[in-house]
Amino acid sequence: MKRAVLLPLLGALAVVAAPAPGRALTAVCAANWTGTVSVNTSASGVLNTTAPCPSTSVTAQVTVGSGANAGQINTGDAIVGSGTNQFVRSPVSSMDIGVPNNGNFARTVTFSQAVSNPYLFFTYLDVNTSFTFTQPFVLVQANKATVSGQTVSALNTVSNNQNDGFVVQMTGSFSTINFDYNNTSGAAQTVAFTTGINQVPGPLPLAGAGVAFGFSRRLRRRIRSRA
Repeated sequence: MKRAVLLPLLGALAVVAAPAPGRALTAVCAANWTGTVSVNTSASGVLNTTAPCPSTSVTAQVTVGSGANAGQINTGDAIVGSGTNQFVRSPVSSMDIGVPNNGNFARTVTFSQAVSNPYLFFTYLDVNTSFTFTQPFVLVQANKATVSGQTVSALNTVSNNQNDGFVVQMTGSFSTINFDYNNTSGAAQTVAFTTGINQVPGPLPLAGAGVAFGFSRRLRRRIRSRA
């Protein structure tokens, strides 16, 4: 019976020592979008040094494009609906990015330094629109959106509100992310967008791992002596 206690404890130590690097956490350091933005330019936002942000500020930029409200900053939380509300984002501003009537339009997100496993948030989806990513990603949340291959598409039931959205997490280290905003609706369209990262705990430092290993050895000896 005493030996059975050891296994879950060692399992817990293993989890602490080697967390999954791409897992989705609940707290996200999101970009604080600021300034006046013109259509067909790039908007800038800063991921500052307040937790859970990195210790060094990172600047994010996104291609705004054109379309209804393109370039508008949402200082209130436009990304709070069913598609994205499992994430606590700080701050909560977002940027409207748009597309003309029909076609596939290249959009780019850039960071001032490489970031790991960044999130891209989209809400206010429109019918007959989709997003095709050229780099690896995981669809981690969606409401009225579906994924097929490299493309996330809005369902025909979307009604262009904050509940209609999705979140992808890019897998890997990125300073540039490319995607196509596809529109076959026959009208100019716009989505609310933001990006962010979270701080994933790293492996135990060597000294810490040594302490954990030494503790497990002492515990095993203690259990054997009592058996």
